[in-house]
Amino acid sequence: SADEDAYYSKEIVFDLSRTQPYISGPNSVKVMISIAEMNKQNVKINKAYLVSCVNSRLTDLAEAAHIVKNKKIADHVKFYVAAASSEVQAGSEARGDWQILIDSSSPWLWTMYRIRHRIIGRWRSRNFGNQSKF
Repeated sequence: SADEDAYYSKEIVFDLSRTQPYISGPNSVKVMISIAEMNKQNVKINKAYLVSCVNSRLTDLAEAAHIVKNKKIADHVKFYVAAASSEVQAGSEARGDWQILIDSSSPWLWTMYRIRHRIIGRWRSRNFGNQSKF
């Protein structure tokens, strides 16, 4: 909470009950469409991203794991997941959320993590084994 003597030049109040979820893309998080509108247009999803540029903090990974637990992502969808940091990934693994995301994935899962400012990724395929990419 704020300090008791804090001063704000403006206070903005949002009624979150009136908001709806949005999906970003394609190709930019600046392009968005509501899930309701997407359903009306019957848009097919081919790739899904849960990566640090669109949030993948521990709470984000936990919420995603909660949503997909005991479900499967469609086989044609390439699913990309990356924790915001190695610490966040370790926390997600410790909670079991990371494994839930892996278990729910389509045959192709792209996991990424940062090592000294380089992105290291690995395709995981149930059909073809692991294929490292750098």
